[in-house]
Amino acid sequence: CITDQEVKDKLIERATEIEIRATSPEVYSKNLLDQLYADSEVSEVARMIFEDNKGKVIYLDICGMYCGYCLKEFPLVKDMQKQVGSTDKIAYVYLGTDSPQEQFEAAVKTFGGKGTVLDGQKYFISRGQAQRLFSIIKSQGIPRYMMVNKDGVIVEAFAPRPSSDVTVGMLRNLIEE
Repeated sequence: CITDQEVKDKLIERATEIEIRATSPEVYSKNLLDQLYADSEVSEVARMIFEDNKGKVIYLDICGMYCGYCLKEFPLVKDMQKQVGSTDKIAYVYLGTDSPQEQFEAAVKTFGGKGTVLDGQKYFISRGQAQRLFSIIKSQGIPRYMMVNKDGVIVEAFAPRPSSDVTVGMLRNLIEE
């Protein structure tokens, strides 16, 4: 039995959030987006990502250029994109974080560009912005993936990686909705 009231309160808060995310993604998504848009550290990049891609499915990859797990997934993205198809109906968005901007830019030169591994939109946020973002989205680290439907609803806040067997099917389903 947990006796510390603060720990109990945090567990109840987290359980409630998970229940809302599972039973009412629209409410969860609106709450999350309201927090992102209200936060001065991350509102600009959040607005760019979500508003520039209205009407499209978004597969958001929050990654770091030093992160071994992130780098391991990059080569698999190209194959995933080919399998998903419908490139005009989906936006692949890479949000580089937790690494120096020079390292991010070097990785984009190596992996990025039309027809290359990181074919999609690329954004960078500073360590401070990343800390705020992680606090809002309740993330413990990277890589972190999210799926957003055409209506701008975050339907998968903890989406599977490109290497997962279910990712392609989930993205196709969102495109066909």
